[in-house]
Amino acid sequence: LPSALCPLNGTCRALSRGMRILVTGGTGVIGEGVIPELLRRKHSVRLLSRHAEDDAKQWPGVEPFAGDVTDAASLDGAAEGCEARVHIAGIAFEDPPTLTFEAVNVGGTRKVLSEAKRAGVRRFVFVSSLGADTGQSPYHLSKREAEQLVEAAGLEWTIVRPGNVYGPGDEVLSRILKMVRSLPDPVKASTKVVGMMCMMNWVVVCILPGPVYCATALASREAGLMFIPAPGCTRLTMISPSIRAIELTITK
Repeated sequence: LPSALCPLNGTCRALSRGMRILVTGGTGVIGEGVIPELLRRKHSVRLLSRHAEDDAKQWPGVEPFAGDVTDAASLDGAAEGCEARVHIAGIAFEDPPTLTFEAVNVGGTRKVLSEAKRAGVRRFVFVSSLGADTGQSPYHLSKREAEQLVEAAGLEWTIVRPGNVYGPGDEVLSRILKMVRSLPDPVKASTKVVGMMCMMNWVVVCILPGPVYCATALASREAGLMFIPAPGCTRLTMISPSIRAIELTITK
């Protein structure tokens, strides 16, 4: 970032220093944007997922670690040597008896926090959900309980509350783009969809210690989002839909 926009403080200096970061939930819409951005910023990434060996192949240099956030034993050693953890894994719909909000959103967060503390991880970024503070649905209640676990863990934490996240692989914008691709060539060639805000940048900047206003303040102005900078532990609430992709273009 230009020096005029980003003073030489600890946050900015850290942007140029690579860290080892553990990512859970890296194969979803948000995770598939976060991991390339982490790599672009010269961080080392360890991906935790049930099929990590196969999942990590799409990103050369990413270290796979096979594990399941609902299985504490499978997480042993996952955070070893990592300075930060980005916890994206979660579900928005249940599929009992295994995939429940209690088992994944709450229990999974509790287990990854335990492993992070054991390994001495200092920075924990948790991707929650818009409405977690006031929503009364079982999903929102599970996210609220998970947030409380993060806040009580004794780590430097950042909680990100995005609304709907649009980008490659989502169930809304991707479907619209598929429909556009089926249009006649003259229409398709003139169609362009541009994302104003990059969700992955928000999550990536949150791994840094101290105030996180340098890059995100610019993004918030562009996207019309609410951002309140605070040192140490921070909660970011996004009051408009989040676009994961920097630019999605339909061409002939």
